[in-house]
Amino acid sequence: MEKRKFEDIKINNKKITNIKKSDVSIDYLPRITNYTKYEETNIQTNSYPNLKRNKKKGSFLPIFLITLFLILGYLASVLFENTKVEIENKKQSFNIENKEFKASKDLNTDIPFEIMIVEDEEFKNITLSDTQEASTKSKGEILFYNEYSTTPQKLLSNTYIKDEEGKLYTLDKEVIIPGYTLDKDKKVIPGTAEVTASSFLIGESYNGEPKEFTVNSFKGTTKLNKIYARAKTPFEGGVLGLVYVLNANDKGILSSYAATSFKNNLYRKVGAEIPEGYILYPNAISFTYNINENSFFKDKNASVPINGSLSAVILKKSDLSKALINNLLPKISNKEFNEIQVLNLDNLKFNFSVKDQPITKDLISVSFTLTGTLNFIWNIDPFLIQSKLAGVPKESVEALLKEDPGIKNAIVKLFPPWASNLPKDVSKINIKIE
Repeated sequence: MEKRKFEDIKINNKKITNIKKSDVSIDYLPRITNYTKYEETNIQTNSYPNLKRNKKKGSFLPIFLITLFLILGYLASVLFENTKVEIENKKQSFNIENKEFKASKDLNTDIPFEIMIVEDEEFKNITLSDTQEASTKSKGEILFYNEYSTTPQKLLSNTYIKDEEGKLYTLDKEVIIPGYTLDKDKKVIPGTAEVTASSFLIGESYNGEPKEFTVNSFKGTTKLNKIYARAKTPFEGGVLGLVYVLNANDKGILSSYAATSFKNNLYRKVGAEIPEGYILYPNAISFTYNINENSFFKDKNASVPINGSLSAVILKKSDLSKALINNLLPKISNKEFNEIQVLNLDNLKFNFSVKDQPITKDLISVSFTLTGTLNFIWNIDPFLIQSKLAGVPKESVEALLKEDPGIKNAIVKLFPPWASNLPKDVSKINIKIE
């Protein structure tokens, strides 16, 4: 087929200039010499229909893409909507110095407190050098019982008593034993009284642990088995001959040990028994100890007994925290009060207001001071924040968050960015507190 140049084509003596080479092929045109019978419209519409079709496609594509984008955007906003709320909670520090408080057994006022008391005995090994001649009796404590009469029974000093082995002892002082009482079932509850007794003879033979005692003068009477005694402590200290004794240096060593190691041992013992939620301060204690400085020892390598008692005032952390918040922030609301947590209570220095404050189980109230740095932190409830924000317009979020005094700053991020409301589903609201 003969190929002709595209630019030579004329129809009705008009040169075709608006047909691209990609739209028409010269080989497609009929081989004729006269093109006047082809109308221009035929060439553009009938002979080359792709021209109109391409034009229609070009006009629908942008509409399709825009529609698709809107659909995908809607689906994303429904399926993947979420809100992230980053909250910086409020924190505040306080420096207090000798701030005074009062603890009381009256639970309706002041700070409630509890008393803990531990007692123990330790033996300190020490090498003695001083000796002396000694002759002493063995001594111990006994407890008398009166099942004989409802009226008190009196025993005079130096009354003879006898143990289960027949050994004789004498009472060191007069004792009055109360009469017995009856319980609701008419059972006898004996009266009791405590007294010390000494061995009849000097020396070591009475050193030991007798169990029961009877009054010699009651032999052959009904009182014998109705008024009796039982040993409360071992009988000790009986000695005769050359013995080792404590000198001033020995006593100093023992006192130093008692005031440090022994005291610390008792403090640790109390600390191990502190109930959960309570706090014990090192200075909230009273410590006493006893060393029998007149003890005698048969051997220079002696084991000296030290008896001690440590009493402690313990405070419940929650009660102490409430007192501190009320004292340092007296004007806050109950809602804000409940949000605050007091940190580092353990770092405070505790002192009794009265020097050498005695602590007994009968103590009713006590004053003390606290010194140190306290940190308060406001604990925000994330679930409460979620429920408040669910479904609210985004322009209302800032005002709602400001209602919580524990929130210092907050950043809210919504997805999709064009969303006008926060999700109604609280699980799609993520709260992060820093």
